[in-house]
Amino acid sequence: MSYEEEQGETALFKTSRSGKAFGLVIAAATSTAIGASAVFFPSLAKYATAPVLAASLGFAAGVMIYVSLVDIYGKSQDGFMESGHGEDAAFIYGTLSFFAGIILMKALNTLIHFVLTSLGEEDDILEKGMDEMINRNDIQNPQGNELFQENERDDNLEAGKNEDAKTERLSDDEYVLSEEDKPILYKTGIATAFAIALHNFPEGLVTFVSYVSEPAVGVALAVGIGIHNIPEGLCVAMPIYYATGSRWKGFFWGTLSGFSEPFGALVGWLIIGRSFSGNAYGIMFGAVAGIMVYICLDELLPTAYKYNRKGSIVNWSSIFGMFLIAISLVLFSL
Repeated sequence: MSYEEEQGETALFKTSRSGKAFGLVIAAATSTAIGASAVFFPSLAKYATAPVLAASLGFAAGVMIYVSLVDIYGKSQDGFMESGHGEDAAFIYGTLSFFAGIILMKALNTLIHFVLTSLGEEDDILEKGMDEMINRNDIQNPQGNELFQENERDDNLEAGKNEDAKTERLSDDEYVLSEEDKPILYKTGIATAFAIALHNFPEGLVTFVSYVSEPAVGVALAVGIGIHNIPEGLCVAMPIYYATGSRWKGFFWGTLSGFSEPFGALVGWLIIGRSFSGNAYGIMFGAVAGIMVYICLDELLPTAYKYNRKGSIVNWSSIFGMFLIAISLVLFSL
């Protein structure tokens, strides 16, 4: 069988997995709806504590870093070697593709920063949304977030926090905001949704392409992405609910923020549907690995450490995520 025929059959086989890959991406995207559904079950929002957020983000980062560096980056080199490059050249090209993915994500972050600053919002909008959730849980349950409160005291932020906490508790799920706070909180929720949607687009591409190439890797990434999508949906939905009083508006925007991922998967389908050369796959997988590592190092881990300054929860959650996915990949390979 010629190389072209072999590549054609491989492309056809990979395309046959597209339906399951789309389903997996949609499942991961739907995780934002799980978080957003807390507006209907306010008692669930009480679990959005600093330790829980730190553990979930650390676990997701561990999964994504391990898969990116151990498996996806290797596939990049394999793609270049399939095109006839030697091992040394494949390593160089894979490395260049990896850092190209990092540069691509940095450019996307720069775009997000430009848009948010144009809207008058802060750059760390996701952290702001999480802070809003934890602060409101502190109002409702002052003893429920000791670790976060300790971090706040370390940074001498308690006074500012008390000034900003202008809500008055009426019941377990009902708050009153001052009129000047409502548009600010609503704007924060919408801006958070926008920022998360832009970040989720490449995640959908990564999950789709990874599953089509190797289902075990795609499932692992979907698990990591789905886990960190849950608090993202929560951080979008709750501010909008508090600002508007509408549970459905909060749920709608929280859910919508995750559904840019299927559009990323659509781009992946357009790529996989063509009989690309090994060089193209090498570039794509190298860039995918770089994108995922950048997201973890620039977004997930810094946010996780903010809610666990001593780092023990984040460190062990990350290690556990790596271990769990390593075991999964070993079992899939047997």
